[in-house]
Amino acid sequence: MTEKICNMALLSPLRFIASVFVVLFHCRTRSEFLADAPRIVSAGPQMVTFFFVLSGFSLMLAYARKTEFSQKEYWTNRMVRIVPVYLIGIVLALIVNPFAGKEFTLAGLLLHLVFAHALVPPYPLSINGPAWFMSVVVVFYALFPPILSAVKKHKPRPLTLFAAALLLWAVTQTVLYHLIGSGYYQGFPSVSHDLIYYFPLVHLGSFLMGITAAYAVMSDSRFHLSGFWALGLFILSVAAVTLAIEHQAALTGLVKSGFPFGSSFYAPFFLLIIVSCSMLKGRIAGFMALPFWAILGEISFGVYMIQIPVRCVTSFVLEKRDFTYDQRMMIFLAVLIALGFLLTYAVERPFRLFIQQKNTHT
Repeated sequence: MTEKICNMALLSPLRFIASVFVVLFHCRTRSEFLADAPRIVSAGPQMVTFFFVLSGFSLMLAYARKTEFSQKEYWTNRMVRIVPVYLIGIVLALIVNPFAGKEFTLAGLLLHLVFAHALVPPYPLSINGPAWFMSVVVVFYALFPPILSAVKKHKPRPLTLFAAALLLWAVTQTVLYHLIGSGYYQGFPSVSHDLIYYFPLVHLGSFLMGITAAYAVMSDSRFHLSGFWALGLFILSVAAVTLAIEHQAALTGLVKSGFPFGSSFYAPFFLLIIVSCSMLKGRIAGFMALPFWAILGEISFGVYMIQIPVRCVTSFVLEKRDFTYDQRMMIFLAVLIALGFLLTYAVERPFRLFIQQKNTHT
């Protein structure tokens, strides 16, 4: 039933688009195109929240129905998907960083290698900046098995469980809001910035909302949406996120302080987008399920992880050419997507198949 209600393949376009928005965020300061484009197009920190919610939602859908849970299988499936690309991103960053004037720290490298850099300021961005996301996700991966076990054992009411996750998110956002408005927050870069925007605890509510929403969908048919309602909710939630991001400055002005926009603030909006998108039907669902989108969704992780070193190299190669910054940015995006495809299908997928075959024969 779950597979018929929630079609995760429909989220492939959103995964790719969100990863591209993160990439464009790192290009925004010099781009005339991005200066005139809607702010959501370069809303990188906000888009990372989408992936936290999606991680919880997809994990619950994948494992809640299984009668037995194998820790070995679970961690193997997680690691074969992320480790090859993650390590290549680190290696590329180590090669490029000296030319970009980024100082090397042994502590930063060691923390990156054990996925712990987001937990220890000032190291979240120390080697490969975007990789802070994976440090947080690995913490969530570790939390998921005991959460799943507790849910299966106690079988709580879906609404009660979701309300608890929503409450944690609200409490976290309230604390972050007060920290940003106080003298504690020192801006970027600072230890306070690392703790407010990169520390796993501040994003836990996003992950838990994804888990509890999936549990609700699987447990109660009242949370199933028809094609009409799914499309309406999808359009409304996308519009709400777009408008909110476009008018962040106005929202901040209303309360005379800063909201933690880049620290899971938009989690409820993204949850609505994910749930409604997974239940779309008809021609729109058929379009979003095209193999073309599936490929782009699959390479989105590689695109995300190698974006900084690839941008540094392409900027160096094209800097003295007769191109505008926006033209160089488009070339960079094309090269990045091509390398993301190569990394996924020449490295990550063969490695994953090799490990799966090896486990089958043992």
